[in-house]
Amino acid sequence: ADVGTVLGLGGIAVGAVGVVVGGILADKLRTYTAKGKLYVILGGLTVSALCTVLVYTNNELPVVYGASLLSGFSSGLILGPIVSTINDLVLPHARATASAFYLMMVTLTMLALGPYLVGYLSDAMTAAGINSGEALRQSALWFLLFVIPGLAILCLALSRVETDEASLLDRARALSEKI
Repeated sequence: ADVGTVLGLGGIAVGAVGVVVGGILADKLRTYTAKGKLYVILGGLTVSALCTVLVYTNNELPVVYGASLLSGFSSGLILGPIVSTINDLVLPHARATASAFYLMMVTLTMLALGPYLVGYLSDAMTAAGINSGEALRQSALWFLLFVIPGLAILCLALSRVETDEASLLDRARALSEKI
């Protein structure tokens, strides 16, 4: 009950604050550089992954609480800047489609396929003789490897975002879009 209360209510609070802070921070950094929003995403993703490792590798309850809540906060940081970046980079007539595709991918990968794969790997480890709690812990840690391609793609985006934003109007004109 205590863990559920702390992580449940705390998660709601830090997640909501993270979304707001992420939007404010991204907008502020965006005034200095076109890469500002991507820097918020990079920071949020990195901190969240590191905190998740700490959650699954530490036995001290206060540390786990703190790392879990910081992970929730930093995960919240990235939500607004991701959708905003998508909308900045696609042509106006495609914004709803691009945002819907992003939400569909998040739903299918992070909210459906992710937990399924963690559970599947955990079951396979349990069948191989690892105790079920340890199998679930290891499976969750292995799943964090998916952060690496995400960071690589984000680094590629950092190298291209200024060029892509600058070409938006030219791309719109090439497709006869009314500007």
